[in-house]
Amino acid sequence: MEFKLDPPKLDLGDTPIENIFLNDYMPQADGDFVKVYLAGLQLAANGGEGDHKSMADRLNLLESDVKRAWDYWESEGIVEKIYEGESYGIRFLRLKELYTKEVYSPEATKSDFVRRLEDAEIANLFSKVEYYMRKQVPYQQKLDIAAWREVYNMTPEMILEAFRYGTEEKNKRSVPYIEGIVRNWADANVRTPEALAENFRTHDAAYYRYRHLLQLMGLSDKPYIRAESDAVASYAEEMDVALLEEAARRTGGIAKPNWRYFESILAAWKAKGIKKPEDLSKDQKPKVIRGHRPQPMAGSATAKYSADALEKMAQRKRRQFIEGKGQK
Repeated sequence: MEFKLDPPKLDLGDTPIENIFLNDYMPQADGDFVKVYLAGLQLAANGGEGDHKSMADRLNLLESDVKRAWDYWESEGIVEKIYEGESYGIRFLRLKELYTKEVYSPEATKSDFVRRLEDAEIANLFSKVEYYMRKQVPYQQKLDIAAWREVYNMTPEMILEAFRYGTEEKNKRSVPYIEGIVRNWADANVRTPEALAENFRTHDAAYYRYRHLLQLMGLSDKPYIRAESDAVASYAEEMDVALLEEAARRTGGIAKPNWRYFESILAAWKAKGIKKPEDLSKDQKPKVIRGHRPQPMAGSATAKYSADALEKMAQRKRRQFIEGKGQK
């Protein structure tokens, strides 16, 4: 297939774009980030001025998307932020000069996808992402996912939790949808498991409660199962949450914790009318008092003897047995 460039009949200005950007940076970048880069490059090449908001309006993006784009390109090392107080401008670096200075070296031009796979943490992330997506994820989307670490300042652990939550709880197996979750967490400054737990506690109590119980059981890596979450919600309507936590802790104390054991505890408590921790006394088995001899049944052969007489008879028989063994 042949490509040709029609000679200009009217000069409205041009924006030079280096092939290094087109060949090595554009393919793995988010499309919106490319739009921001090119729009900024046009302003830089033609002496224009603007700000994040005006650029966002022009490109039909959010202002936060524009800022994340500059964060991304800065992390890639091809732009620099020029700060003026709290705001900043953008300086575009000459990629050819980076190349001649050996900043852009053969090693640096290695496929970004291959470089990502050499990171064991990211390779593990890709593997688990495909499990949650229930399909192979195209390498371009994997590059986007890996870039979320820099774009959203999010750890692989949190990215994986976003996939777990989006696919298993919300039943959405779409990378853009999962990115929306990560973006929302970043905007809310939710970047740690502790902050995420608090966020779930506030906005998705059912999911938080289910994951919390799994952690108490030692099953934090267990995949989300809707039927189990629904079962927890059902028990929570009849029982105190503290009682559910106690059942989870008991489950975590066995050799091989499992969901069935947890539910069997709750089912037994429900049958006994146990609804809060204070009711657990109903689940106590009668204790056998040491040294206490049960009363003989009425009408039995031993009923006519007192407890002392029975004890003396037992002692006499033991003595006779021992003496008899000594005579053999």
